[in-house]
Parts: sequence; C-alpha cells; structure tokens
Amino acid sequence: MWVLLKEEKDKKIQDLNDELQKERDRSTEIQRQLHLIIKDLEQHAEFMSLRVEDIVNNMKQIELDDL
Repeated sequence: MWVLLKEEKDKKIQDLNDELQKERDRSTEIQRQLHLIIKDLEQHAEFMSLRVEDIVNNMKQIELDDL
C-alpha cells in the first residue's frame, strides 16, 4: 500500500516537474521572440526618426531657397 502511494506521488512529482520544464522552455522562447520584436521596433523607430529629420531638413532648405 505504502509503496503504491509513494510511486503515485513520485509519478505526480515527475509529471509536475516535466510540466514546469515545458513552461520554462516556453517562457524562454516567448522572451526570445519579444526581444526580437523590441529590436525590430527600435530599428524602425530609428529609421523613422532619420526620415523625419530628412524631411525637416528638406523643408528648411526649401524655405531658404525661397528667400
């Protein structure tokens, strides 16, 4: 009887450990994907900032040419 209960507990513990490891792996993958998304967003923001700067400079040049 005790052996059976211990085996059941051991099995449950192993199942929970397996599930925990799967969730850790999943979390790691999600963090990796989020890091890539953030990196892409930062690059896009930098690109847009440069584009806006170019537009502002072009507008200033047009204003100077009109004078």
